[in-house]
Amino acid sequence: MDLYDRAVKLKMSPLKDEEWEKELDYAQSLLADVSEAYKGMDSSLKFPIKEAPQEIKEEEKQVQFMDLRGVECPLNYVRVRLKLEEMGIGEVLTVLLDDGEPIRNVPVSLQRDGQEVLGIERVGEYFKVIVKKAVD
Repeated sequence: MDLYDRAVKLKMSPLKDEEWEKELDYAQSLLADVSEAYKGMDSSLKFPIKEAPQEIKEEEKQVQFMDLRGVECPLNYVRVRLKLEEMGIGEVLTVLLDDGEPIRNVPVSLQRDGQEVLGIERVGEYFKVIVKKAVD
């Protein structure tokens, strides 16, 4: 469910206490992710360009891992993008994503950013996406 649909749902139907707690957790998580992304932006609302990393030797490359099951769009994309910013060119990130919007949107968005999606594999109720950092 995207942010707009979530807001409409909140406005149109009363929530139970446990549902309010879930929505509050979501709002706090969204705020934290947006605040973190905002800290890195420059005055033209762009992320800063980092210095080109030194070439990483093949044996130094590590596979990083993120479990984003249960994280909704667009937060999962933001978290993957922030993680990739910490990584060097050529490093590999394995991401677990839920079915639905996350698997439809995150790989496509990463490819638009210039990253290399090495593979997408269904594992039961979720997907394993393997991404190689191709650009800063």
